[in-house]
Amino acid sequence: MNLAPRASTSRSGRLAAILAALSLAAGLQLGLADDASAAVTAGPVFNDPTGTVAEQRAIRTLLLDHIGQSASGSSIKASVYHLWDEGLAQALADARARGVDVQLMLDESDVSDNADDPSYPVLAAALGTDLTQDSFVGLCPVNKSCLGQPALGASINHNKFWLFSQVDGASNVVVQTSSNMTPSSYSRFWNDAYVLPGNTAIYTAYSDYFAELAGKTERTGDPAVEHLSSTPPFRVAM
Repeated sequence: MNLAPRASTSRSGRLAAILAALSLAAGLQLGLADDASAAVTAGPVFNDPTGTVAEQRAIRTLLLDHIGQSASGSSIKASVYHLWDEGLAQALADARARGVDVQLMLDESDVSDNADDPSYPVLAAALGTDLTQDSFVGLCPVNKSCLGQPALGASINHNKFWLFSQVDGASNVVVQTSSNMTPSSYSRFWNDAYVLPGNTAIYTAYSDYFAELAGKTERTGDPAVEHLSSTPPFRVAM
């Protein structure tokens, strides 16, 4: 990632506040959630690449559960670096078929680095690729994050998060994670996710940020936004 010095802006300050609030939520657990979030447990989820298949895929299982519990009329929005998981892609396609708006932004290398993987074709067929529609799968530009500035060099879409407007009675669910949706992320790397339901302010801020990724709002041009990732680098299981 390009971490050149940058001036502080209101947008970067707002995102810093989001991350601070997520850190606070980790200590307070349900303290920031409202009563409508009772069906979804707030807190961390970890995979174990050295464990059983279920332990390796703990974060994947969490997301599949949330996708499956998303009702017609609700929305799912996600930003992911790589999604090479046909089963998860099909779950998103199935959600779209039952009336969920599904919006997904991926790094361009999701396709160019693994052209034979069937996940993107499944998503493109089910969601479409028109970013002006209610459902879509979009790719960031080549060698550039969705908000990256060419003058700062190459960049990647490495901030990985999932937003669920309604999950099994819980509303405004944010899942910030270090995990890509790939077999190696499950079986080779230690990853984490933090689930925060029922916090409208944080959910709205993430939604606004996603809208910028998808080009639906004016971009700030702030490198602090373009290279933001709130989760630490993953570790390889030895």
